[in-house]
Amino acid sequence: MSQSMDSLFSASNVLINEIQESLFPRLESLIASNDQNNALSVESDIESKVKQLDTYCDKMEIIVNKSGPNDRPQQKMRLDQLRYDSRHLLSSLRNLHHRRIQREREEREREELLTRRFTTNSETNIAIETYYGDENTRLKSFNTNLDDMIASGSNILSSLRDQRGFLKGAHKRLIDIGNTLGMSNTVMRLIEKRGVTDRY
Repeated sequence: MSQSMDSLFSASNVLINEIQESLFPRLESLIASNDQNNALSVESDIESKVKQLDTYCDKMEIIVNKSGPNDRPQQKMRLDQLRYDSRHLLSSLRNLHHRRIQREREEREREELLTRRFTTNSETNIAIETYYGDENTRLKSFNTNLDDMIASGSNILSSLRDQRGFLKGAHKRLIDIGNTLGMSNTVMRLIEKRGVTDRY
């Protein structure tokens, strides 16, 4: 029984070493060179050997359960280590599988970009025409508003000129009235000066 356990343990270690030292490095190299067919073949080989390792572990578990109390703790510890190694190998295989799929997708997308024929996008043209049409409308509206502001300013200036002329006329009439009433030039100048002072 002990020999059978040792034999299974030895065979398990051979599988683990082969996967770690030979198959994993080869798979990584194939993924790096984008050799998908051979990479897939090596993946299948690794998966098969991990399953074989699990089979060995199942057989050893039967032996451990039947072994005496003195041998059982050490044998179980060796078995647990092999179970752990098996799970670790399977996890590493999944990671490499995902890396291969990612590399394959990137290569496929690259090929699609290199072979794609780019054509004019009518929707983009429509969007651009709509954008410039809206810009043109806004510019026209701005010009109209600017013209209205200029016209309004011109009207205000004209109104101020008219008021200035009216005030000059009123001032002249006031002087004439003062002369008619016999007010002296000195008094009129004082009134005029006071008017200028009040203005400021």
